[in-house]
Amino acid sequence: MRTNALLAEITQAIDSIEDAPTTDSLMEPLDAVRPETRTIYLLTAEYALHQLRSPDSPKTPGTSRAEFTARLSGTVKKVLARMGRRSTVPTESLADITSLLFMDSVAEDAGGARLRGLIEAVIIGLSAPRNAGDT
Repeated sequence: MRTNALLAEITQAIDSIEDAPTTDSLMEPLDAVRPETRTIYLLTAEYALHQLRSPDSPKTPGTSRAEFTARLSGTVKKVLARMGRRSTVPTESLADITSLLFMDSVAEDAGGARLRGLIEAVIIGLSAPRNAGDT
């Protein structure tokens, strides 16, 4: 599926940010891939329903949210480091929450403003400054 290419596109956009990333700069690549992500989300949901009806059917690599989250973990770790923060929970958990929020916003066709607020709250709430005394 195209999820690998989308994640690579998001990672490349984040890597191209020259200063420390902000929530706004992190939202730009997510907003840019939203239309294509919606199509992938719909196809993946259809595939999941097929798997439920036919459990013996072959699995297609790259179609599970867990696989997407595993690939997203490295990007989340890199973003936090560039923001001068460290995760207070396993990075995989933070990536999983981010993935869930993003996919939920795609499924609901919710605007990026709501997602932005949620992601900012998650980043601040589940991370801490790398150095004591930083904010």
